[in-house]
Amino acid sequence: NILTMQTISIITKKCFLFIIWSYILHECYGQDSSCVTDAISNDPPKVPPLMMRNGNVMEPSDGVKLSEVTGCCTAIDCNEKEEENYSHLNRRVIGQMVQMNEEQALAILEDAKMAWKGGAGTWPQMSLGDRIKAIEVFLEELKSSRDKIIKVLMWEIGKNVKDATSEFDRTVQFIRQMIEEIKRDPEFNSTWETIGSTNVFVRRTAIGVILCLGPFNYPLNETWAIALSALLAGNVIVMKIPTVGGLCHLLTMDAFSKALPNGTINFISGSGRTTMPPLMRTGSIDGLGFIGGSRAADNLIKEHPSPHRLKLFLQLEAKNMAIFLPNLFAPDNSALLESSIDEAITGSLSYNGQRCTALKILFVPNDKAEVFVERFVAKVEDLAIGLPWDIS
Repeated sequence: NILTMQTISIITKKCFLFIIWSYILHECYGQDSSCVTDAISNDPPKVPPLMMRNGNVMEPSDGVKLSEVTGCCTAIDCNEKEEENYSHLNRRVIGQMVQMNEEQALAILEDAKMAWKGGAGTWPQMSLGDRIKAIEVFLEELKSSRDKIIKVLMWEIGKNVKDATSEFDRTVQFIRQMIEEIKRDPEFNSTWETIGSTNVFVRRTAIGVILCLGPFNYPLNETWAIALSALLAGNVIVMKIPTVGGLCHLLTMDAFSKALPNGTINFISGSGRTTMPPLMRTGSIDGLGFIGGSRAADNLIKEHPSPHRLKLFLQLEAKNMAIFLPNLFAPDNSALLESSIDEAITGSLSYNGQRCTALKILFVPNDKAEVFVERFVAKVEDLAIGLPWDIS
Protein backbone atom coordinates (compact mmCIF):
# COMPACT_ATOMS: atom_id res chain seq x y z
CA ASN A 1 0.00 0.00 0.00
CA ILE A 2 1.27 3.43 -0.91
CA LEU A 3 0.18 6.99 -0.30
CA THR A 4 -2.17 8.15 -3.04
CA MET A 5 -1.06 10.85 -5.47
CA GLN A 6 -3.56 13.22 -3.85
CA THR A 7 -1.92 12.68 -0.48
CA ILE A 8 1.55 13.17 -1.95
CA SER A 9 0.30 16.38 -3.54
CA ILE A 10 -0.81 17.69 -0.14
CA ILE A 11 2.61 16.96 1.35
CA THR A 12 4.35 18.52 -1.64
CA LYS A 13 2.40 21.77 -1.32
CA LYS A 14 3.18 22.03 2.38
CA CYS A 15 6.87 21.34 1.74
CA PHE A 16 7.09 23.89 -1.08
CA LEU A 17 8.32 26.75 1.08
CA PHE A 18 11.30 24.69 2.14
CA ILE A 19 12.30 23.85 -1.40
CA ILE A 20 11.92 27.50 -2.44
CA TRP A 21 15.49 28.34 -1.44
CA SER A 22 16.86 26.76 -4.62
CA TYR A 23 14.57 29.13 -6.54
CA ILE A 24 15.72 32.11 -4.49
CA LEU A 25 19.31 31.32 -5.39
CA HIS A 26 18.50 32.09 -9.01
CA GLU A 27 15.73 34.63 -8.76
CA CYS A 28 16.55 37.11 -5.97
CA TYR A 29 15.46 40.61 -6.91
CA GLY A 30 14.93 44.14 -5.68
CA GLN A 31 18.29 45.75 -6.48
CA ASP A 32 17.65 49.20 -5.00
CA SER A 33 16.67 49.86 -1.43
CA SER A 34 17.16 52.45 1.25
CA CYS A 35 16.34 50.22 4.20
CA VAL A 36 18.03 46.90 4.94
CA THR A 37 17.07 45.21 8.17
CA ASP A 38 20.22 44.32 10.08
CA ALA A 39 18.48 41.36 11.72
CA ILE A 40 18.14 39.51 8.42
CA SER A 41 21.25 40.64 6.57
CA ASN A 42 24.85 39.55 6.61
CA ASP A 43 28.05 40.86 5.08
CA PRO A 44 28.75 38.92 1.87
CA PRO A 45 32.12 37.21 1.38
CA LYS A 46 34.55 38.35 -1.31
CA VAL A 47 36.48 35.53 -2.98
CA PRO A 48 39.09 36.64 -5.55
CA PRO A 49 39.52 34.68 -8.79
CA LEU A 50 42.36 32.19 -8.39
CA MET A 51 44.07 29.56 -10.51
CA MET A 52 46.59 26.86 -9.68
CA ARG A 53 49.28 26.04 -12.20
CA ASN A 54 51.80 23.34 -11.42
CA GLY A 55 51.17 23.76 -7.71
CA ASN A 56 51.40 27.55 -7.66
CA VAL A 57 48.35 29.62 -6.70
CA MET A 58 48.01 32.77 -8.76
CA GLU A 59 45.59 35.38 -9.94
CA PRO A 60 44.59 35.05 -13.59
CA SER A 61 46.54 37.03 -16.15
CA ASP A 62 45.03 39.64 -18.44
CA GLY A 63 42.83 38.13 -21.09
CA VAL A 64 41.60 35.22 -18.97
CA LYS A 65 37.82 35.21 -18.97
CA LEU A 66 36.15 35.72 -15.60
CA SER A 67 32.56 35.49 -14.44
CA GLU A 68 31.00 37.05 -11.38
CA VAL A 69 29.55 34.69 -8.80
CA THR A 70 26.51 36.02 -7.01
CA GLY A 71 25.07 34.81 -3.74
CA CYS A 72 21.77 35.19 -2.00
CA CYS A 73 20.89 37.39 -0.33
CA THR A 74 20.55 40.69 1.46
CA ALA A 75 16.96 40.93 2.63
CA ILE A 76 15.01 44.17 2.60
CA ASP A 77 12.29 44.79 5.15
CA CYS A 78 10.85 48.28 5.37
CA ASN A 79 7.87 47.24 7.48
CA GLU A 80 9.00 46.97 11.08
CA LYS A 81 5.60 45.58 12.07
CA GLU A 82 6.22 42.40 10.10
CA GLU A 83 8.62 40.01 11.77
CA GLU A 84 9.61 38.33 8.51
CA ASN A 85 9.38 39.81 5.05
CA TYR A 86 11.42 38.10 2.38
CA SER A 87 9.55 39.59 -0.57
CA HIS A 88 12.60 41.61 -1.62
CA LEU A 89 15.98 39.93 -1.76
CA ASN A 90 19.18 41.35 -3.22
CA ARG A 91 21.72 39.17 -4.95
CA ARG A 92 25.26 40.21 -4.10
CA VAL A 93 28.52 39.56 -5.91
CA ILE A 94 30.55 37.28 -3.63
CA GLY A 95 33.46 36.38 -5.90
CA GLN A 96 34.77 35.68 -9.37
CA MET A 97 35.52 32.43 -11.14
CA VAL A 98 37.91 31.79 -14.03
CA GLN A 99 36.11 30.49 -17.11
CA MET A 100 38.64 28.23 -18.79
CA ASN A 101 38.54 27.34 -22.45
CA GLU A 102 39.64 24.07 -24.03
CA GLU A 103 43.26 25.14 -24.44
CA GLN A 104 43.57 26.22 -20.82
CA ALA A 105 41.98 23.01 -19.57
CA LEU A 106 44.41 20.92 -21.60
CA ALA A 107 47.31 22.91 -20.13
CA ILE A 108 46.08 21.96 -16.64
CA LEU A 109 46.01 18.32 -17.73
CA GLU A 110 49.64 18.61 -18.85
CA ASP A 111 50.56 19.78 -15.33
CA ALA A 112 48.89 16.65 -13.95
CA LYS A 113 50.65 14.38 -16.44
CA MET A 114 54.02 15.87 -15.51
CA ALA A 115 53.28 15.22 -11.83
CA TRP A 116 52.22 11.64 -12.56
CA LYS A 117 55.15 10.99 -14.94
CA GLY A 118 53.99 7.48 -15.74
CA GLY A 119 53.94 6.62 -12.06
CA ALA A 120 57.46 7.93 -11.47
CA GLY A 121 56.43 11.38 -10.23
CA THR A 122 57.21 12.72 -6.77
CA TRP A 123 53.77 12.06 -5.28
CA PRO A 124 53.17 8.52 -6.59
CA GLN A 125 56.70 7.54 -5.54
CA MET A 126 56.29 8.80 -1.99
CA SER A 127 55.66 6.22 0.70
CA LEU A 128 52.15 5.91 2.06
CA GLY A 129 53.37 7.29 5.38
CA ASP A 130 54.79 10.41 3.71
CA ARG A 131 51.58 10.95 1.74
CA ILE A 132 49.57 10.70 4.96
CA LYS A 133 51.84 13.30 6.58
CA ALA A 134 51.32 15.63 3.61
CA ILE A 135 47.52 15.34 3.82
CA GLU A 136 47.69 16.00 7.56
CA VAL A 137 49.70 19.16 6.82
CA PHE A 138 46.97 20.15 4.36
CA LEU A 139 44.29 19.73 7.02
CA GLU A 140 46.27 21.88 9.46
CA GLU A 141 46.79 24.59 6.84
CA LEU A 142 43.08 24.55 6.04
CA LYS A 143 42.03 25.45 9.58
CA SER A 144 42.61 29.16 8.94
CA SER A 145 40.09 29.08 6.07
CA ARG A 146 37.35 27.22 7.94
CA ASP A 147 35.14 30.22 8.75
CA LYS A 148 35.54 31.68 5.25
CA ILE A 149 34.54 28.39 3.63
CA ILE A 150 31.49 28.04 5.87
CA LYS A 151 30.37 31.57 5.02
CA VAL A 152 30.82 30.96 1.29
CA LEU A 153 28.72 27.77 1.49
CA MET A 154 25.95 29.79 3.14
CA TRP A 155 25.98 32.58 0.59
CA GLU A 156 26.55 30.64 -2.61
CA ILE A 157 24.34 27.56 -2.15
CA GLY A 158 22.04 28.58 0.69
CA LYS A 159 23.14 26.25 3.49
CA ASN A 160 22.23 27.34 6.97
CA VAL A 161 24.93 27.83 9.59
CA LYS A 162 24.51 24.36 11.06
CA ASP A 163 24.62 22.52 7.72
CA ALA A 164 27.52 24.56 6.33
CA THR A 165 29.55 24.06 9.49
CA SER A 166 28.70 20.38 9.52
CA GLU A 167 29.84 19.92 5.93
CA PHE A 168 33.27 21.35 6.66
CA ASP A 169 33.79 19.61 10.00
CA ARG A 170 32.41 16.23 8.91
CA THR A 171 34.60 16.29 5.82
CA VAL A 172 37.74 16.90 7.85
CA GLN A 173 36.64 14.23 10.32
CA PHE A 174 36.04 11.78 7.48
CA ILE A 175 39.53 12.34 6.09
CA ARG A 176 41.13 11.81 9.51
CA GLN A 177 39.10 8.63 10.06
CA MET A 178 40.07 7.39 6.60
CA ILE A 179 43.74 7.95 7.43
CA GLU A 180 43.41 5.99 10.67
CA GLU A 181 41.69 3.13 8.85
CA ILE A 182 44.45 3.03 6.22
CA LYS A 183 47.07 2.85 8.96
CA ARG A 184 45.32 -0.14 10.56
CA ASP A 185 44.40 -2.08 7.42
CA PRO A 186 47.17 -4.53 6.46
CA GLU A 187 46.02 -4.36 2.85
CA PHE A 188 47.57 -0.90 2.58
CA ASN A 189 50.92 -1.94 4.07
CA SER A 190 53.64 -3.05 1.68
CA THR A 191 54.88 -6.53 2.58
CA TRP A 192 57.09 -9.36 1.38
CA GLU A 193 55.23 -12.58 0.63
CA THR A 194 56.31 -16.01 -0.49
CA ILE A 195 54.45 -17.51 -3.44
CA GLY A 196 55.77 -20.99 -4.16
CA SER A 197 59.55 -20.63 -4.34
CA THR A 198 59.39 -16.92 -5.15
CA ASN A 199 59.62 -14.01 -2.76
CA VAL A 200 57.48 -11.08 -3.92
CA PHE A 201 57.04 -7.53 -2.65
CA VAL A 202 53.32 -6.70 -2.61
CA ARG A 203 52.27 -3.06 -2.72
CA ARG A 204 49.07 -1.29 -3.66
CA THR A 205 49.76 1.04 -6.53
CA ALA A 206 48.09 4.16 -7.88
CA ILE A 207 46.02 4.23 -11.07
CA GLY A 208 47.21 7.51 -12.58
CA VAL A 209 45.50 10.80 -13.37
CA ILE A 210 42.02 10.89 -11.82
CA LEU A 211 39.39 13.35 -13.04
CA CYS A 212 36.99 14.33 -10.23
CA LEU A 213 33.67 16.05 -10.82
CA GLY A 214 31.73 16.90 -7.68
CA PRO A 215 28.21 18.28 -7.17
CA PHE A 216 27.00 21.73 -6.18
CA ASN A 217 25.01 20.67 -3.14
CA TYR A 218 27.91 19.14 -1.18
CA PRO A 219 30.86 20.63 -3.05
CA LEU A 220 33.33 20.00 -0.24
CA ASN A 221 32.18 16.73 1.28
CA GLU A 222 31.32 14.73 -1.81
CA THR A 223 34.24 15.91 -3.94
CA TRP A 224 36.85 15.47 -1.24
CA ALA A 225 35.60 11.99 -0.41
CA ILE A 226 36.73 11.03 -3.91
CA ALA A 227 39.76 13.27 -4.32
CA LEU A 228 41.45 12.81 -0.94
CA SER A 229 41.12 9.03 -0.97
CA ALA A 230 42.58 8.95 -4.48
CA LEU A 231 45.41 11.24 -3.37
CA LEU A 232 46.30 9.04 -0.42
CA ALA A 233 46.59 6.10 -2.82
CA GLY A 234 49.20 8.04 -4.80
CA ASN A 235 47.08 9.26 -7.70
CA VAL A 236 47.25 12.73 -9.24
CA ILE A 237 44.00 14.71 -9.32
CA VAL A 238 42.35 16.99 -11.84
CA MET A 239 39.31 18.51 -10.15
CA LYS A 240 36.50 20.15 -12.07
CA ILE A 241 35.14 22.89 -9.83
CA PRO A 242 31.33 22.97 -9.95
CA THR A 243 29.86 26.03 -11.64
CA VAL A 244 27.61 26.63 -8.64
CA GLY A 245 29.14 25.99 -5.23
CA GLY A 246 32.70 26.21 -6.51
CA LEU A 247 34.06 29.20 -4.58
CA CYS A 248 34.85 27.08 -1.53
CA HIS A 249 37.44 25.20 -3.60
CA LEU A 250 39.31 28.40 -4.37
CA LEU A 251 39.75 28.84 -0.63
CA THR A 252 41.50 25.44 -0.38
CA MET A 253 44.12 26.08 -3.07
CA ASP A 254 46.65 27.74 -0.81
CA ALA A 255 46.56 24.87 1.70
CA PHE A 256 47.01 22.30 -1.08
CA SER A 257 49.89 24.32 -2.54
CA LYS A 258 51.73 24.36 0.81
CA ALA A 259 51.20 20.67 1.57
CA LEU A 260 51.54 18.77 -1.70
CA PRO A 261 54.22 18.51 -4.41
CA ASN A 262 53.69 20.60 -7.53
CA GLY A 263 50.98 19.33 -9.86
CA THR A 264 49.60 16.74 -7.43
CA ILE A 265 46.17 18.39 -7.43
CA ASN A 266 44.90 20.62 -10.23
CA PHE A 267 41.74 22.67 -10.68
CA ILE A 268 39.65 23.42 -13.75
CA SER A 269 36.79 25.92 -13.65
CA GLY A 270 34.30 27.07 -16.23
CA SER A 271 31.87 25.25 -18.49
CA GLY A 272 32.00 21.48 -18.10
CA ARG A 273 30.75 20.99 -21.64
CA THR A 274 33.67 23.06 -22.92
CA THR A 275 36.46 21.65 -20.76
CA MET A 276 35.66 18.03 -19.89
CA PRO A 277 35.18 16.26 -23.26
CA PRO A 278 38.56 17.47 -24.62
CA LEU A 279 40.29 16.08 -21.53
CA MET A 280 38.63 12.71 -21.93
CA ARG A 281 39.44 12.56 -25.66
CA THR A 282 43.18 12.76 -24.92
CA GLY A 283 43.08 9.30 -23.34
CA SER A 284 45.28 10.64 -20.53
CA ILE A 285 42.54 10.34 -17.91
CA ASP A 286 43.02 7.02 -16.12
CA GLY A 287 40.13 7.24 -13.67
CA LEU A 288 36.86 9.16 -13.42
CA GLY A 289 35.18 10.08 -10.16
CA PHE A 290 31.78 11.51 -11.04
CA ILE A 291 28.78 12.55 -8.95
CA GLY A 292 25.73 13.59 -10.94
CA GLY A 293 23.29 12.31 -13.53
CA SER A 294 23.72 9.03 -15.40
CA ARG A 295 23.24 10.62 -18.82
CA ALA A 296 26.04 13.12 -18.22
CA ALA A 297 28.30 10.33 -16.95
CA ASP A 298 27.57 8.16 -19.98
CA ASN A 299 28.29 11.00 -22.39
CA LEU A 300 31.59 11.75 -20.69
CA ILE A 301 32.73 8.13 -20.60
CA LYS A 302 32.00 7.75 -24.32
CA GLU A 303 34.47 10.53 -25.07
CA HIS A 304 37.37 8.41 -23.79
CA PRO A 305 39.18 6.54 -26.60
CA SER A 306 39.61 3.46 -24.36
CA PRO A 307 36.58 3.37 -22.07
CA HIS A 308 37.34 -0.26 -21.12
CA ARG A 309 40.59 0.96 -19.53
CA LEU A 310 38.99 3.86 -17.67
CA LYS A 311 38.51 3.17 -13.95
CA LEU A 312 35.12 4.45 -12.78
CA PHE A 313 33.72 5.65 -9.48
CA LEU A 314 30.18 6.89 -10.08
CA GLN A 315 27.50 8.19 -7.73
CA LEU A 316 24.39 8.75 -9.80
CA GLU A 317 20.79 9.76 -9.19
CA ALA A 318 18.58 7.80 -6.81
CA LYS A 319 15.00 7.57 -5.59
CA ASN A 320 15.28 6.90 -1.88
CA MET A 321 12.30 5.64 0.05
CA ALA A 322 11.00 5.51 3.60
CA ILE A 323 8.66 2.68 4.58
CA PHE A 324 6.21 3.07 7.48
CA LEU A 325 5.11 -0.40 8.56
CA PRO A 326 1.55 -0.91 9.86
CA ASN A 327 2.67 -1.65 13.43
CA LEU A 328 3.99 1.92 13.75
CA PHE A 329 0.37 3.11 13.86
CA ALA A 330 -0.59 0.90 16.78
CA PRO A 331 -1.72 2.87 19.87
CA ASP A 332 1.22 1.69 21.97
CA ASN A 333 3.72 2.84 19.29
CA SER A 334 2.71 6.51 19.23
CA ALA A 335 6.11 7.74 20.41
CA LEU A 336 7.88 5.56 17.86
CA LEU A 337 5.66 6.92 15.08
CA GLU A 338 6.43 10.50 16.11
CA SER A 339 10.13 9.72 16.03
CA SER A 340 9.80 8.05 12.62
CA ILE A 341 7.99 11.07 11.17
CA ASP A 342 10.71 13.34 12.55
CA GLU A 343 13.32 11.18 10.81
CA ALA A 344 11.35 11.29 7.55
CA ILE A 345 11.20 15.09 7.68
CA THR A 346 14.93 15.30 8.32
CA GLY A 347 15.56 12.81 5.54
CA SER A 348 13.39 14.61 3.02
CA LEU A 349 13.92 18.28 3.88
CA SER A 350 17.43 18.54 5.33
CA TYR A 351 19.18 21.22 3.23
CA ASN A 352 15.83 21.87 1.56
CA GLY A 353 15.86 18.37 0.08
CA GLN A 354 18.83 19.25 -2.13
CA ARG A 355 20.56 15.92 -1.50
CA CYS A 356 20.91 12.84 -3.65
CA THR A 357 20.17 10.82 -0.50
CA ALA A 358 17.00 12.78 0.31
CA LEU A 359 13.85 10.75 0.85
CA LYS A 360 11.65 11.16 -2.22
CA ILE A 361 9.04 8.43 -1.76
CA LEU A 362 7.16 7.65 1.46
CA PHE A 363 5.33 4.32 1.66
CA VAL A 364 2.45 4.36 4.15
CA PRO A 365 -0.52 1.98 4.58
CA ASN A 366 -3.50 3.36 2.64
CA ASP A 367 -5.83 3.30 5.60
CA LYS A 368 -3.34 5.40 7.62
CA ALA A 369 -2.60 7.99 4.92
CA GLU A 370 -4.79 10.79 6.30
CA VAL A 371 -3.47 10.37 9.83
CA PHE A 372 0.07 10.33 8.55
CA VAL A 373 -0.35 13.42 6.37
CA GLU A 374 -1.93 15.40 9.18
CA ARG A 375 0.94 14.71 11.55
CA PHE A 376 3.60 15.09 8.86
CA VAL A 377 2.24 18.45 7.69
CA ALA A 378 1.97 19.77 11.25
CA LYS A 379 5.67 19.09 11.81
CA VAL A 380 6.63 20.64 8.46
CA GLU A 381 4.71 23.81 9.30
CA ASP A 382 6.71 24.12 12.53
CA LEU A 383 10.00 24.27 10.63
CA ALA A 384 11.76 27.62 10.40
CA ILE A 385 12.05 29.50 7.11
CA GLY A 386 14.67 32.14 6.51
CA LEU A 387 18.05 33.14 5.23
CA PRO A 388 21.02 30.84 6.04
CA TRP A 389 22.34 32.91 8.94
CA ASP A 390 18.86 33.08 10.50
CA ILE A 391 18.26 29.32 10.60
CA SER A 392 20.14 27.20 13.12
